[in-house]
Amino acid sequence: SAVDPDGDPLTWSASNLPTGVIINVSTGLISGTPTTIGTFNVLVSASDSSTSGQVSFAWSVASPLPGPASPLSPSGSTATSTPTFSWSPAPLASYYEISITDGNAGEPTRVWYTPDQANCASGVQSCTVTAPRTLTPGLMSWMVLTWNPHGYGPWSAPMTAIVDISVAS
Repeated sequence: SAVDPDGDPLTWSASNLPTGVIINVSTGLISGTPTTIGTFNVLVSASDSSTSGQVSFAWSVASPLPGPASPLSPSGSTATSTPTFSWSPAPLASYYEISITDGNAGEPTRVWYTPDQANCASGVQSCTVTAPRTLTPGLMSWMVLTWNPHGYGPWSAPMTAIVDISVAS
């Protein structure tokens, strides 16, 4: 806010506002919805016909979308058809979707989990779930997608493993 000692009306301006944000030249009200992520060093000025004042501040705009998760295990070879899947928790994730493609000729298996269901609600420990079905032996590939009410985060990089079940004689 600013007050002119003579009571003259002020004209407001701002430089380096995030895209999608404006300043009202009559009131100085800054409004809008930022559409660009980053840090903005903003300079706001108020002036009358003879004097002016300025203030500067840094404004950080972050994405409300969840970050990516990173698969941890299984990888390499697993001797069970119902392995435990684990991945790193993602900032702002409300749900995780695991997509598993195995030796089964059908579509990938896709299952959604909350952080509570994946045992990682605190955001500190790894998320872990048991395979949602018995996996077919052979090459398996899996990845994780994040989601929150603002939208989807990115799919993780895929991780591969071999489901290697030895048949007892």
